[in-house]
Amino acid sequence: MNVLIDLGRRRGLALLGSTGLWLSLSGCVSVGQSGGLQVHHRLHDVGPTPQRLPKPLVSALLIQVLPGDALADSHTMAYTRAPQQFAFYQQSQWLERPSRMVASLLTRRLEARGLAAALGRMGEPLQADWLLSLSLEDVHHDFTSPPGLGRLSLRADLLDRRQRQRQAQLRLPLQAAATSADAAGAAQALSLALSQGLDQLLPWLESELRRASAAS
Repeated sequence: MNVLIDLGRRRGLALLGSTGLWLSLSGCVSVGQSGGLQVHHRLHDVGPTPQRLPKPLVSALLIQVLPGDALADSHTMAYTRAPQQFAFYQQSQWLERPSRMVASLLTRRLEARGLAAALGRMGEPLQADWLLSLSLEDVHHDFTSPPGLGRLSLRADLLDRRQRQRQAQLRLPLQAAATSADAAGAAQALSLALSQGLDQLLPWLESELRRASAAS
């Protein structure tokens, strides 16, 4: 039985839903408190490894990821059959919160590209003139037309810390088709959608840093 709940009433209500126990390359299995199998999925990057730059564009870059809503900062995996109404897979959840995985996957891409000589997270003792702030929102499986779509939104702000101003902003509404109408299909589709977002984010960031360097 699937029970739909309004996202605004999520607190204080049981997280209900249904799913089969499916395994995928991004999942693992454990035994839940009730003795049943619990499947854990993780967002992963399916995009190609970027070619490394001859030399870094900037000496240092800080990364900050801000969860835009509860769906992005939760271990629960959400799906929807109607606008603004969400249910949650009962026996499947995220191994790492999507907001945390975005930071890790982006960092790997940036390290492979060699865009900055040093990379760090906000709060770390790294002196950097540039800050890339990301906001992740609406991470869910859209069941309007099964097997559905993985949907998420990504916003990026490039901040010049010297001038204390925003250099540029990018908004990316992303979606990818699911291959199955279950939590494994959701994890696969959302990983693909996020990877497509990173494919767009890196050249945008590189272009903005080059433009800023030329202007200065």
